[in-house]
Amino acid sequence: MRLDIYTSVWYSDGMKPRLYSTVEAAAYLGVNPETLRYHIYDKQHIQADYTIGRDLAFLEETLDAFRQKHQAQGLTIKEAALYLGIDVTVVRYHVYTSKRLKPDGKRGTAMVFFLETLDSLKRRR
Repeated sequence: MRLDIYTSVWYSDGMKPRLYSTVEAAAYLGVNPETLRYHIYDKQHIQADYTIGRDLAFLEETLDAFRQKHQAQGLTIKEAALYLGIDVTVVRYHVYTSKRLKPDGKRGTAMVFFLETLDSLKRRR
């Protein structure tokens, strides 16, 4: 379902704010809509800015604040391999077998690594 309805809220520069439905907000955040609903209803990590009928609507600022606070920033295994200039299988080896590389968090189901962690691995090699 797509929300193309704007409320009577206007920014000081005269622009209408962009509203995201739950499905659009999940796509913007890179998560499954059910995951977003979990954060809305179960964990109450994020609250909709508006309710239009039975549908929730989110401002981009709200989604960005949620991402900053609740989604781990960093590089996935593939991104880490590119950053280190090595093959993905080598990164997986260091994560799962040698245990020399530990993830710093998760983004959805993907492990993420901070640059400092990857730089320490680079120095040890």
